[in-house]
Amino acid sequence: MKKATLFLFLCLLMTTQGVYAQQCARLDSLRRIIRLSKDIKVHIDALNMLSAEYAKESPDGAALVFARKALNLAKKYKHEKGRADALVNIGLIDYKELTEYKKAIKHFKEALAIYTKLGDKSKVAETQEVIGKFYFDLFYLRSDQGNYRNALEYYQKALALRKELGHKKQMAKIYEVISELYGHLNESQKAIDALIEAEKLLEDLGESKTNSTRLISKYKAKYEQIQALEKRNQYYLMGGIALLAVLALVLLFTAMRRKKVAQQMKQQKDTVVQQKKELEEQASTIAKQKSIVENAKEEIESFSLVPSYVFDEIREQGYYEPRQYDKVSVLFADLEDFTNVSQGMGSDKLVEELNVTFNKFDEISEKYNLIKIKTIGDSYMAAGGIPEKNHRNPVDAILAALEMTRFIDAKRTEKDAKGEPYWKVRIGINTGYVTAGVVGQKRFAYDVWGETVNTAKLIEIKSESGQVAVSRNTYDLIKDLFDVRGGGEVEMKHKEAVERYVITGIKAELSENNEGIVPNEVFKGKVGDMDLG
Repeated sequence: MKKATLFLFLCLLMTTQGVYAQQCARLDSLRRIIRLSKDIKVHIDALNMLSAEYAKESPDGAALVFARKALNLAKKYKHEKGRADALVNIGLIDYKELTEYKKAIKHFKEALAIYTKLGDKSKVAETQEVIGKFYFDLFYLRSDQGNYRNALEYYQKALALRKELGHKKQMAKIYEVISELYGHLNESQKAIDALIEAEKLLEDLGESKTNSTRLISKYKAKYEQIQALEKRNQYYLMGGIALLAVLALVLLFTAMRRKKVAQQMKQQKDTVVQQKKELEEQASTIAKQKSIVENAKEEIESFSLVPSYVFDEIREQGYYEPRQYDKVSVLFADLEDFTNVSQGMGSDKLVEELNVTFNKFDEISEKYNLIKIKTIGDSYMAAGGIPEKNHRNPVDAILAALEMTRFIDAKRTEKDAKGEPYWKVRIGINTGYVTAGVVGQKRFAYDVWGETVNTAKLIEIKSESGQVAVSRNTYDLIKDLFDVRGGGEVEMKHKEAVERYVITGIKAELSENNEGIVPNEVFKGKVGDMDLG
């Protein structure tokens, strides 16, 4: 019976990457292992796998029950690896809640200590990457720049182990995340160096070079332009040195023949004076060009992440005064199931699809007068009503969110027809008071802060696939324009829960052809007449 159970367990491990239709079969197989297995370690491992399966659909309930049962048995029978696996599962469930971040990090670090003691370097690296991702996401809930540093520390530890184990593909992915972290920490050169290391690894793996993010394309274009100017300046310098050498020879030859060719020497002297003057003019031109290149380089790096309105004010006044806004609509869009989908794509294809998605989001944001704040991994953030105030930003944010959702749905339909994977999207919006300003000393970035931002992020996290969810603040401003249904409450840390509503579309009578998609003239008139202030 023990051998049969082990064989069934191994077969199950080989099929965990199946399609969703096989999930029920996997759950039944795991339950059967739990009933039949007499090997306690196999029993504990099956409980952990069952917890992970349930966690894909819901972060609590059955998933938490099985994880805790696995933890208790692992402690009782001293199955250290099973105990660590259970702690990771519980930590991931707490991590999805995000209001229990202290408990989540405690579980992750306890699991990390066990894997380290067992000498399981691969599991140690995986857990360090999970902790790094945890600190990355935690920034939005606590607005603490130190969380970027914590994330960087754990990703660097994971990178060292991946190097030791020779896991080049995982090293490439870690380098890309490290680059993004350095970008947020305003350490541009380190960000570029990390992306270059990622490209080298992908080449070693036989994959073509990748524009791993739109950032590397921008940096390459910028530095290629600067290098071209410096190369031209180098040619000028080399030509000047060669000309000086020729002049030295001419002067020497003239001195030897001074008595015989006095007139000729005079003419040559005049030529030397003229050439020296030209060289000085060339040297002056080179110095000016070099100064222009350096100034252009600093300006490009300093203002690449701020809106033109903010850029103009900094250039005119030398600084940008932080501003408070009473009504700003903050939008978070998160690509759900990103990890599973990305595992089914090659690196080039993944970057191509990310570029298509975020470029489209940029286009939609601009169409509806939103400002993109940043992209972080598989998350996109934008805001309406800044830096120039306007009263219709709650309406614009929802129209943009609905169009983003329709774009992702259309792409999923297209990919499904080809049998290819594609991610889903969920979007959260909140309207309220924020502070907006510019951070950074050498490389400026325009950003927003406040409880309004944290609430928008939590609403997005608690929403379901394909949903556009809004807070009560936003709902009160737009309820006469859109079809809305209740979405329950979102628990907040140290404050009352926030009501959430799900937008299903424009009201039929306010849309073209009553389809609930494109606003008609009546909709536009109502927006103009409404007091959205």
